[in-house]
Amino acid sequence: MVEELEMAELFDSELRIAPVTALHALEKVLDEVQLLQELSERRQFMANVEQAFQPRTREEQELYGDTKLSIGVKKLLNLTEMARLDPGQVGARLVSSLIEQASAGAAVPQKRRRVPPPPLDEEMSPGYYPGITM
Repeated sequence: MVEELEMAELFDSELRIAPVTALHALEKVLDEVQLLQELSERRQFMANVEQAFQPRTREEQELYGDTKLSIGVKKLLNLTEMARLDPGQVGARLVSSLIEQASAGAAVPQKRRRVPPPPLDEEMSPGYYPGITM
């Protein structure tokens, strides 16, 4: 996107940062953005995240390890800022946002319905493309 806006030359370097996939990394981000500073609130939040992202099956444990958490740093920072907007429920809002984000990323697209082509003896209209549904 930076290249599209022709702003790449304004930056000295480009950093590729791996997604946050460990609970201790999530906690480090919370420290850096100074979110959930109260110890009891932080513990409750971390327990909720651990429970929400805990692998449930043996296959999930083999695939993910200790946690199914995986979120990009930029997205996580955006979610923390949105959670700040609800001062009484910061932890709960952030947990629910993390779960929603994970669910959105794991969604399996529905199969598209294929439209059979017209019989060969019929004339096709110029705008007809076989297999495309509107």
